[in-house]
Amino acid sequence: MSQVQALRVVEDAKSGDCAPAGKTVQAWMGRDISDLCRSPDLLAVYDRWRTLGTTKLPRLNEMLGPDQQTVANSSMVLMKLPNDLVFVHHGSVAVRTMGRDFTGVLHSELKSAVAEEIQSVYLEAINKAQATYIRYVSQISTQHFSFEQIAVPLASDESREPKLLLVRVAPLDDKSRSSRRSSIIRRSA
Repeated sequence: MSQVQALRVVEDAKSGDCAPAGKTVQAWMGRDISDLCRSPDLLAVYDRWRTLGTTKLPRLNEMLGPDQQTVANSSMVLMKLPNDLVFVHHGSVAVRTMGRDFTGVLHSELKSAVAEEIQSVYLEAINKAQATYIRYVSQISTQHFSFEQIAVPLASDESREPKLLLVRVAPLDDKSRSSRRSSIIRRSA
C-alpha cells in the first residue's frame, strides 16, 4: 500500500476492519483499538462498551454507569435520523475541548471535508454496530491540532438496535505548546 493510499484508508492489520476514511480522518474498528488509543478515558469507554456488549448492544443509561455526570460531561451523543445525525447532547468538557457546542445541530450542517468524513465513519459505526476509533486533524479547534475519538453505538430501547452514538473525544496535542516551541526555535536560530 502506498503512502497516499495509507492516508486515505487506514487498515487494521490484524482484523482488516476499517471504517471509510479520508486524508485527514483515520478510523479503525476491531480488536486493535486498545493498542491504538492513547487516552485512558477513551479506553475506559471502549472497555465498558465491550464488557456490556458481550450479549447485547448497551443502552445509553447502561453505558453512562454509576458516574453518569462525569461521563455525560465529557461526551457527545448523536442520534441517527433517516438521512443524517443530530447532536442531542454535547457535554461541557467536550465543548471546551472541541471549542464549540453542537447540541441540536445536524451533522450535515457542519460544512467541511473533515466533518463529512467523520459523519461517514459515525454512520458506519452505527450501521455495523461496532465501536470505532478515530483520529483527525481539527479545522475548528483553537486549542488543538488533532484529536482522537472513540465512538460506540448504543441502543435506545429493548430492541437493542443501534440508534445512538456515544462519542468521547481527547486532544492529541496542544497548539499553545507548539506555538511556544516554534517561538523558542526561532529565537535560538
